[in-house]
This record gives sequence, C-alpha cells and structure tokens, in this order.
Amino acid sequence: MSLFISPGEITITCHKRITPWLLQEIEALGFPVIDSFVTGVHLRGTITDCIQLNLQLRCASQVLFSLKKFEAVNADDVYRQLVNFPWEDILPEGGYFSVTSNVQNDSINNSMFANLRVKDAIADRLRNKMGSRPSTGSELTGAVIHLFWKLDQAEIFIDTSGPSLARHGYRKIPGQAPMLEALASAVIYASRWNRLQPFVNPMCGSGTLAIEAALIAGNRRPGLFRNAYAFMHLRGYDEEAYRQQDALLELQIKETPGLRIIATDYSEKAIDNARKNAVAAGVAGLIDFNVCDFAATSVPQPPGVMVINPEYGERLGNIAELELTYSRIGDFMKKSCGGYFGYIFTGNLELAKKIGLKAARRIEFYNSTIDCRLLEYELYSGTRKTDKPPEGLKKKPLLRFATEQDAVPLAKTIEEVITHIPYYNDLAKHNETARYNAAALAAKIKDDKHAVIIAETDTEIAGFCLSRFDDYTIWLEWFGVVDNYRGIGLTAQLLQKMEETVAERGCHKIWCDCRTSNQAAVHLLGKAAYTQITTIKNHWYNQDFILWEKYIKR
Repeated sequence: MSLFISPGEITITCHKRITPWLLQEIEALGFPVIDSFVTGVHLRGTITDCIQLNLQLRCASQVLFSLKKFEAVNADDVYRQLVNFPWEDILPEGGYFSVTSNVQNDSINNSMFANLRVKDAIADRLRNKMGSRPSTGSELTGAVIHLFWKLDQAEIFIDTSGPSLARHGYRKIPGQAPMLEALASAVIYASRWNRLQPFVNPMCGSGTLAIEAALIAGNRRPGLFRNAYAFMHLRGYDEEAYRQQDALLELQIKETPGLRIIATDYSEKAIDNARKNAVAAGVAGLIDFNVCDFAATSVPQPPGVMVINPEYGERLGNIAELELTYSRIGDFMKKSCGGYFGYIFTGNLELAKKIGLKAARRIEFYNSTIDCRLLEYELYSGTRKTDKPPEGLKKKPLLRFATEQDAVPLAKTIEEVITHIPYYNDLAKHNETARYNAAALAAKIKDDKHAVIIAETDTEIAGFCLSRFDDYTIWLEWFGVVDNYRGIGLTAQLLQKMEETVAERGCHKIWCDCRTSNQAAVHLLGKAAYTQITTIKNHWYNQDFILWEKYIKR
C-alpha cells in the first residue's frame, strides 16, 4: 500500500500556548482530534491528509507522521531499532534527507549525536538495500525525519513540513522584534473580532497583525505563499494530490467588501516595510497604512477591535519611557475606542498596570521565550448602565440554603460534563494557571455547602475548549478558590441539564454578566424561573454582574 494513503498517527506541533487555536483550526477542517497537549495535537490520517494540513493551518509548526514507537536507553538502541526499518519504502533512491530531534535522555548531552545515529541507521539500511548511501545534511530542503526521544521512550516520524509552518512566507522585511506569524494568527483568533468589524492596529511595526487579520478575513491560507514541503521528497509522492489542494486555496478566498483594517506606526520606515509585506501577501488593498503617533490613529465607528503590541522592555524600549507610553495607551483606549474591544499584547505586566484599566481577560502566550499576556478590555461608550433591581424584591424572601447533600449531585453533573471535553482535561494538566482536574473541581463544589455558582463569559482556560460555540457558551466560576483560578466552561444546554438535576434540591444562585454574548444564558435563566435581583462588581475583573436567584419556600 502506498505510503501516502496508509492511515497512521499524526502529530501537529505548535508553539507553547497556541494549542487552543490550532485545535480550533484542525476541527474546522473536519479532522477529529484524538487528544491535545501543551504544544500540539494528535489525530489520525494519511500523508495525503498531511498535504492539506500543511497548506491550510496558520497556527501549526510541523505536521509529523508517525512511523514507529520503540524503547531506547541509549543512542545505540536507537540505531539498532532504525537500521532494521524499511526506509527503502519511504525515501527514494539517490535522494537527500535531514534529521531533526527533540531529545530528553540522560545518555545524550548533545542532540546532534542522536541525529547522527539516526542518519547512520537510515544511510546504512539504504546502502545495504540499494547499493548507495544517500546524501544528508542539516538544510531542510529534502525529506525530513524527526526523532522524539524522552527517557526510554522514542518515536520516529516523517516531518511532512520541513521548514516551520509558523512562518507564513510572505514577510520579506521582518523589522525589529517581529511577532511570529503563527502567534499573530492565534492572537487574532483569541480576540472577539468577527472578521467584519473594523480591525485597528496602532504600533503596527512590520504589519504582521494587520496582514494576518486581512488574510484571515479573506480566508487566504499560508499555502498560498509556499510551494516547497518535505512531503514532496518522499517515495510515492503524487504531485496531482498536491495540485488539487493547492488549487483549493484560490477557490476558498472570500471577498471582504467594506472591511476596514487600519495600521499605523510613527516610523515611516516601518510603514514602508509593512506595505511591502502586505503587497507580498496580496492584501495591500485591504489595509489602510498611515504614519502617525498611535494616539492619533483614526478609529472608525464602533463596534470593532483594537489590537496593539507595544514594546515591553525585554528586547526593545526604555522602562521609564514605556511607563508613560502604556499610560498614554490607556488614555487612547478610553478617549478614542469607546464601543470597541481593546487588546494589548505585552510581556510586562508591571507596565500593563500603567494602562489604568481592568482587563476582562488575560490570555497567556509566549513570544519566543518571553511570558506574555493578551489583555482584553471592554471599552464602553460613556458610562456603563446596569439594570435596577425589580420592584417588590427588596425584602429577604424565605429560603433554605442548599445542603451538602444538594451539592453532591451538582458536583457529579459538572464532573460528568467536563470529562466530555478531552482538550480541557489535557490542558489542565499542563497549563501553569490551571493545575487542577475534574476531580479537584468536584471536590471544591462539594465542599461549598451553599452550592453557589457564578456565571461569567470567557474565562481564559476552559473557554478555549468551547470557543466554537461562541454566543451559546457561558463560563462558570465560584468563590473561594486559589488566586490562579481560571474556570470551567459549560454550554447553555449543559446548564439546562444541570438545572434539571438540582431543581428539586433547594436554592442556588447564578451570577450572570451583562454582556450581550450571554443572552442565551439570560434567556435560559428566565425560562427556569430565576428572578433578577441585583447587580454587583465581580471581585476579579470589576465588571457588573446580575444575580439571578431561584427561591424555594421553607
């Protein structure tokens, strides 16, 4: 059977903290994901499937096709396992190949030695079977074999990508401290931008965020800018299969009439470079570039999003000057961006305090090795209005508090729900800000004798799991948890199931934030006979919440 149509395990890697949006992309292409981990996902498919994945994905780094798993204590074990593998069925005669690796083994203090043993095993096998030794080197211009080796467990892959997919290929002039294209895509996916509203990008630098926004809005995929992949150098490569997928890239481009993307920078050179990059990406006509101070950026009528990536003192910028800059960014958002969602991507949370606004969300990323946050601000036009308590509900009603026995079925329901979200379970094991699992959550709810639940939109971690449900998703959190709390997501339909479970067991409360994106939950609460009582300030994000409470007479 041809290598290209034989099913197997596929591992798609990405940079740390980009997994949620890579997962979203893969599922949107119709590939069921087996599981995910901190820097990628696992699924099943063929190398022909890998062709499509290489051309379509924005957030990926490599698409790896598994060939063999084995135990290896030292490099000689690796050699023995691989010299007996049928490489003649994978690599063409007279071809060129490279080896990459990710090695964590006590016997290896230089991964290049592991690479060498893999090369030796493959070359010796091909020489014995074909009579000649193939060419090898470090340049990823031919077939690429990847070794993953941790402790005594090893796995060998075909790297179907070659050079990293995280660089999308259009950026000819990167500028100073550029944002990686895959990271820019993930940042945009993480925002609330609907691809129709204005996208405003002050301090645009080389234009990566604005260009990626234009590419995403028009469904222009990274494969448009690249015509060389490692899968092209495998035995049995069918160029027609690639041509079919390549042709689809043009067919799926969408027109974006009326879309406004605005990119500004105070540097004429930066804007000139950004324009050239936009021309290379084919989206120069979709972006309004202007030279000006960020505070002078023209912001169209709301709603829309504003995304800014200021310096943060790690690689560029003076801290004292940056403190003033961040303060001015806060003023700009308050004065010019009313009705927008504002986003600041920064690797310095101390500087972010100078903005003078409370972030509604803090989404974790890495920029290279720098620990960063995408801070979201919901910017209101004028003073935010809240609903007044209904008349006749000021007196304390007759209630009975939910007992510990009432809380147990609630905990069980939530535990059952989140076990059906495999991505959450995996992420909770890895993410530094969510080191708890379903059992720990159930225990916390069980210990809350009042069975209080608080509903909030878009908590950072579990929200990613269900982001595709968008406005039909609400997020739950509760009082009295650790500072690093992030939350668990439940759809409105699952909330209804939970409501049915506890309806006969006493009183419970739901805090529901006032955002329009929570209207599905508000409607559900009304149907379930909850009564709107009052508004409070959430003690994490200082946002207005409405308390909905169901009363059970004693």
